[in-house]
Amino acid sequence: MTARFEIGTQFIPAGNKRKDVYTIVDILTTTKSNGEIFKIEYVCTHVFCGMDVTSVEIDRTIARGLSDESILEKVRD
Repeated sequence: MTARFEIGTQFIPAGNKRKDVYTIVDILTTTKSNGEIFKIEYVCTHVFCGMDVTSVEIDRTIARGLSDESILEKVRD
């Protein structure tokens, strides 16, 4: 299992009414005792009220945020 998205990827989570642009800043992996990766999470930041907010998001949240064409246009601008 490998990370699907790279550090620096920008997305807008589905259902985000303020349309905040999130940026992936780190990738967290959880491994079993034999070294096999079984969970990948992404550390993301966005600006809210002038402050940087950090959150941990899963793969599906990012994929949904990148799948909507109107969202992609806002991220690119």
